[in-house]
Amino acid sequence: ESQLLAWKQLSLPADPLSQENALVIAHCQSGRVPLIIDPADVAGAWLQAHLGGNVSQPLDVVQSADPRFTSQVELAVRFGKTLLVLDIDTVEPMLYPLVRGDIVSQGHRCVLHLGDKVLDYNSNFRLVLATRNPRLSLPPDASALCTLINFTVTRSGLEGQLLCTTIQHEQPELETKKSQMLKQEEDYKVKLDALEKTLLNALATAEGNLLENELLIESLTQTKEASQEIQASLTASALASVELDKQREAYRALSSDASRLFFLVRCLIAVNSMYQFSLSSFLRLFRKALQDESVDTGGPLSERLKRLTPQLERLVFFHVGRGLFKADRCMFALHVVHGMHEEHFQPNEWELLTGEAAGEQATADRPPGFPSWAGADRATAFSHMRSQLGSLVRKLDLGNTARWSHWAQSPECERDFSPEAIRECTPFQRVLVSWCFRPDRLMSALRDFACEIMQVSTISPRSLNFQQIYEQETEAKVPTLLITTAGADPSKELADFAPGVVGPDRYKCLAMGGGTHDLAMSDLRKASETGGWLCLQNLHLVVAWLPALEKAIAALDPHGEFRLWLTTESHGTFPHALLQRSLKITFESPPGTKKNMQRTLSIWGPEYFEKGGSELLFCLAWFHAVLQERRTYVPQGWSKSYEFSVGDLRAGAFVMGAAARAATETGSLDIDIVHGLMEDAIYGGRIDNPYDARVLRAYLCKFFTSDVLEGQIVLNRELSVPHPCSHEAALAAVSNMSDHDPPELFGLPNNIERSVQRSASFEVSNQLRKLSVIGKELISFDREVWRSKLAPILEHWQNMMAKYPALSAIQTALGGQSNDPIMGFITMETKAANSIIKEVASCLTALKKVVYGTALLTPHIQAIAICLMTGTVPGTWSKKWDGPEKPTAWLAQLIRKAVAITSWQSKVSSGSLLEEEIDLNDVFRPLTFLNSLRQLTARQNKCAMDVLHLISAWPNAGITSSLSIIVKGLLLQGAELRGTSLVEASNDAPEIILMPSLSLGYSREMLSHSSDELVIPLYRDATREHFLLDITLPIQKDADVWILAGLAIFLADV
Repeated sequence: ESQLLAWKQLSLPADPLSQENALVIAHCQSGRVPLIIDPADVAGAWLQAHLGGNVSQPLDVVQSADPRFTSQVELAVRFGKTLLVLDIDTVEPMLYPLVRGDIVSQGHRCVLHLGDKVLDYNSNFRLVLATRNPRLSLPPDASALCTLINFTVTRSGLEGQLLCTTIQHEQPELETKKSQMLKQEEDYKVKLDALEKTLLNALATAEGNLLENELLIESLTQTKEASQEIQASLTASALASVELDKQREAYRALSSDASRLFFLVRCLIAVNSMYQFSLSSFLRLFRKALQDESVDTGGPLSERLKRLTPQLERLVFFHVGRGLFKADRCMFALHVVHGMHEEHFQPNEWELLTGEAAGEQATADRPPGFPSWAGADRATAFSHMRSQLGSLVRKLDLGNTARWSHWAQSPECERDFSPEAIRECTPFQRVLVSWCFRPDRLMSALRDFACEIMQVSTISPRSLNFQQIYEQETEAKVPTLLITTAGADPSKELADFAPGVVGPDRYKCLAMGGGTHDLAMSDLRKASETGGWLCLQNLHLVVAWLPALEKAIAALDPHGEFRLWLTTESHGTFPHALLQRSLKITFESPPGTKKNMQRTLSIWGPEYFEKGGSELLFCLAWFHAVLQERRTYVPQGWSKSYEFSVGDLRAGAFVMGAAARAATETGSLDIDIVHGLMEDAIYGGRIDNPYDARVLRAYLCKFFTSDVLEGQIVLNRELSVPHPCSHEAALAAVSNMSDHDPPELFGLPNNIERSVQRSASFEVSNQLRKLSVIGKELISFDREVWRSKLAPILEHWQNMMAKYPALSAIQTALGGQSNDPIMGFITMETKAANSIIKEVASCLTALKKVVYGTALLTPHIQAIAICLMTGTVPGTWSKKWDGPEKPTAWLAQLIRKAVAITSWQSKVSSGSLLEEEIDLNDVFRPLTFLNSLRQLTARQNKCAMDVLHLISAWPNAGITSSLSIIVKGLLLQGAELRGTSLVEASNDAPEIILMPSLSLGYSREMLSHSSDELVIPLYRDATREHFLLDITLPIQKDADVWILAGLAIFLADV
């Protein structure tokens, strides 16, 4: 214990794991080389102090990438030094003779072959390897020769470190007393041992009768008295030590909370590989929280400790938040709230939000208890909530229309709950009500909930300029990593700021790529020695070189004024060691068409802009800004986030310049060529969805016309092409624009904010599900953990199969052979449903046996379990049917479709299927069903299928087809319905509405689309990832109005 106390004074962490590792290092077998894995560098100082304490074996420390590495190894072997090799990625080939101990005796000499040299081997030589790479992969031959000693921090280990840090700050006298007491106990034990030895020696050397030996008896009496005194002192010391430990335990809760918070931050790597934060930065924040005077109330210790945890939460949240992209900050806030404030969540509530809870699927249009004021598309969500949180649903009194109808229509429903709902529900339960009935406001509800629990006004950290970053955050030994997005370039702002601090001669900026590695290393060494500033740009272009850069940074002993600035875009293989070493700050391009145009005009500059065709360039800048900013509204704005880049802008500017020169020569501008090149060769080349291409075409026809170029028609309410169109006039025109872009600027409906919130909240839900899995470390097999995690989905499947017992063996025969294509389709569907259900049942039954200990774990079952616990559908299931992404939703849809198919069986047998309204979402392959309808129509008309074309009529009306069906349950996004007419959506209109039934059929005549009709895409769900077919709807306005509005139809909401 005294040895551990001495090591602790040499900076050894106080947790049990570090102390055990230290003992292993101190007593490592001479035949094996210790290989120390220390990602957070917590043991580096102790290791060098401990190894350097032996005078007979002087310590040499060398970096694995040091150019003098070979010579230092040779000197250490020859002169018997201890050699500590830092930052290894593998065991270097030249070290293998040392690791294996390939020593040869030549007479009185011991020699060793090292490379091409034969060296005298000194027996005092010792080799120690160290790395900060937690994922170090060693070949088997090297692993067998090394003793792996892992200092990777654990939850309990960090708790011990933080407890010691807290006590050293709050009551350092406790640590002093503890140290003195341990030293005193050690002295007492030494004295007791010496007395025992003295007594034994006296007895061994005594002569004659022992009872008559007065000196011996007197010595025995003194020894006994001294021994009793020492034992009494040891007992008192032990009692005092217990009392001190009780005082120390008062701080245990704080250290436990802080340890939990650090591991919550570590989970962020599951969302983005750039989100990695070091233990050293967390410890700095922890000390900062302890030193914060605002938490010192002057009251009892318990009050101070209650204030310390929330203060640490806020410090860590905003520090980490600066290194996260804006879209991920709400996710992180909720992750922290759930991990640190579990008292705000009842059973199954969090799982319902993240999609981990298994719920019932609505089997009717309006399930029992479904409120009349709710949208029809929320029936499934209501069924899920009712099955998981039945008591909450009953408590809400959802049938009270007077209470809830106003809330259902409120533009800010998350802040407009009735007093009864606020009184009866917890804050998170109110979030779940929004999740169920108003997903269009869920994102706002989540942000407000996180702010309320964390006691902050916003989840966005305070923005810092470079002056504040430099003064408050940066250090000479910690590089600052600026993580950027496309279009954001903080290096320009840094170049304006740096000369004012260090002078223009001591700041250098270097763009990486094209063989600049050696120059960067040279500039790094020079700047660190002289105290200059160095900015290395675009590190994502040289990811393979970054480990060498990180090792060079680790080896520096920089000047106090030195600062290293690094810029990069997010990259999946960015080295984790450099990420953890750096202070990370995200820089995203400012949103809005105004900022976008200003950035484009600054790139071009006056000379390029005014050399010809400035009006065309101005329109191009606006066109480029609109295309990029429309990505805010994915998937309604664009079906996916297309990478419209500066390269597209450059190519477009080339086309505009060529068109302007051609117009000068011919006297007229050929707009059609401009449209064609932009649509087919430049921007259109990135688009793979024909309906997105239609949006692009509409913008081209709107912005690139002679009337717009001449200023007779405005680009928007605030902007038109200036005349004369100089660079200065263009900047002035743009500066008058608003910073906020309303949806109508892009031609999108006013209620699209609902779509944005729905999409964002769906993404947050997926991210939180990933974090909950990584945080619980479920991948390695632990029967109890697996059972608790998988039990809900296993039980849900069992309940569904018990509710529909006929599904365990769906009847696939329909009464003999039939040439009816519809009957053949139903037979195929029933076989598919039977096959899928058997596969799922087999997997879940085997998985249940494994988690309950009645079967062995196989690789196949392990893969299934990992998929289910990570919130993804197993590949063997999705190959049979590509359904929803979440396993619970996938299973619910499977049962729903299987139940529906059984009803289709009876209807097709009676011949009534095509006479009733059909929901295409009932079957696995709706397109195959329509093809069977097409085949049946061809047989009735005695013609080839190829000559038949799909036609539709809406509302439900007759069509010119010998065979037609009526389709129900379709959902419309991008417009409202007024009777049978499409009208533009108002601000408070529902985002998705239920369409009236429409007729579908096939006809030989291909209808020519008139100006009062528009072809609308039908997708499987609102994500717009799976296109099915085209449907023609009547319209009353110009087609481009609905094209730009992102009008689309879905089979299902999710």
